[in-house]
Amino acid sequence: MSKSLNFVVSIKLDRRSTDVNGNHPIKLRVWNRASKRVKMYSCNKFSDPSTFQKAMNHKATVKGDTFVLRAYLERVLSNATDVLESNVVRSHDDFEKLMFGRTKQSANLYYYIDRKIVECGINQQYSSRDIYKGLRKLLESFSKGNGVEVSDMSVKWFESLEAWYLSRKKSNGDDYKISGYSIYIRHLRIIVNELVDEEQISQKEYPFGKKKYTIPTAENNKRPLPTKEITKLLKYQSNCTYKQHAADFWKLSYYWMGINLRDVIKLQWSNVHDDKIFYYRSKTFRRSKVKRKNTVFVDKRTTKIIKKYKGRGSYIFNVLDDSMTEEQKYRSGKNFIRKINQHLKRLAIELDISKDISSIWSRHSFATEMKKKKVSPYIIQEAFGHKDIKTTENYMSSLIEEDLRNLQKSL
Repeated sequence: MSKSLNFVVSIKLDRRSTDVNGNHPIKLRVWNRASKRVKMYSCNKFSDPSTFQKAMNHKATVKGDTFVLRAYLERVLSNATDVLESNVVRSHDDFEKLMFGRTKQSANLYYYIDRKIVECGINQQYSSRDIYKGLRKLLESFSKGNGVEVSDMSVKWFESLEAWYLSRKKSNGDDYKISGYSIYIRHLRIIVNELVDEEQISQKEYPFGKKKYTIPTAENNKRPLPTKEITKLLKYQSNCTYKQHAADFWKLSYYWMGINLRDVIKLQWSNVHDDKIFYYRSKTFRRSKVKRKNTVFVDKRTTKIIKKYKGRGSYIFNVLDDSMTEEQKYRSGKNFIRKINQHLKRLAIELDISKDISSIWSRHSFATEMKKKKVSPYIIQEAFGHKDIKTTENYMSSLIEEDLRNLQKSL
């Protein structure tokens, strides 16, 4: 007979959230009949409703991925049932200790980071997965190889982590930047929020917020090129294939209203309609409820670049390939942008322009040039696909610095 009669376990599809493919997370539901409390635990699997129903319907014959999913979920449910039948479980804390090897007071943070890494892999969020991997290495270095417990994450702990991160030097002697640190901590906050939802952390223990720890943010780092330097780049021609390659894609991004190169390489021939190309922004597609299409226009200048770097198969440019997996496409795109930025910096030395240049500067430069031409911020907002005009204004805030510099010179 079960030793924990007050508990009921089941597998549920959590329809409150979706992954990039529109699938829902599958969770283990644990109901304590005595306390009338329910807690949900991630199974690290996603599914659409139809596949989930088939996997859970044991009267139905299934095969392939659905069979694998059914077998996996049966093991999860069986393990949970064994825990309840073999032990006296009085609370969810007892269940978590026996099921996952953790307690509310002493849970290894790396467990939750690893869980997030797996989840991002399933969800094809490879960029976020890399950040979580980097976060884990960062915390291992900070803790000198020791584990980090959930209970360690106090306000003072975050303040110490921040001071340590910013006190270090890179191998080339450069300082570590606030922007890099804030990216890691914002991702860690996502995990902390999930721990609050799972009641591993109480609201009282929550480290972020007013009069608690505030994640630092770098001041505006939008970096537009001056008009003269933009002109140099647009006219640039080189016998060096690599530098010309970098210059061409910077030009393309600039002509196409600052489109991110990550979006450029994903463009397909099916996106082309007459002289227009429609696309979704990768950066905002997942978190946007309304999927808004952006538009760029093909002219003689951009047609020349397209013909030069024309791809095979469904992709316009020769960076991605139809035979690649989604992860291979992510890696190829990441390497492509890294190489573009490397050669832009070499090109910058040749042209005697800012050596900190990167591909994203085309977006900032476009916004600034449009403002100089007195183009309405709302038109620029439309070009960028920004939901909030304040985001667009942030791209153009560098003009204030230029105005102040000119004012000082006039004194």
